[in-house]
Amino acid sequence: MELALVRHAQPDSRDAGLTPAGRQQAHALADRLHHEWWDALYSAPERCAVDTAGILADRLGLEPRSDEGLASDNRNAVDALDALIAAHPGQRVVIVTHGSVINAFVGDVLGASRPVVPHPAHTGVTRVLAARSGRRELRCLNDSSHLRLPWRAPVDRSSV
Repeated sequence: MELALVRHAQPDSRDAGLTPAGRQQAHALADRLHHEWWDALYSAPERCAVDTAGILADRLGLEPRSDEGLASDNRNAVDALDALIAAHPGQRVVIVTHGSVINAFVGDVLGASRPVVPHPAHTGVTRVLAARSGRRELRCLNDSSHLRLPWRAPVDRSSV
């Protein structure tokens, strides 16, 4: 199976929903992912992840499922991801969660004791091929190319 682990879009610190920039990030990611086939969509229960998954769901035509195991404070997030792998053999699954969960899983795959990506990009995508046998292959790490403009943005020299 293939997992697309996505860090949620930029949250609004006031209400934990998404900022306007966060909504733009989620839409850019949805535009990117809609060119591929996906079988399922999961999200962490926190609002920033649920809101990000909702934007993806509209574009991908999937019903998002919330999973408590994907919460930012879950010390057993790797087990929760392993359970999703077991539940979706041969499928392609998008999982919207937190940088800490992604780092824990990728660290487990690579045998790293420290965070692999100290500051994952909002809506950054990490792709992992995963077999129920436990074999894992990291295909891409924290890819945020969907956020880049196809042209060079003008520089505001007043803020430099």
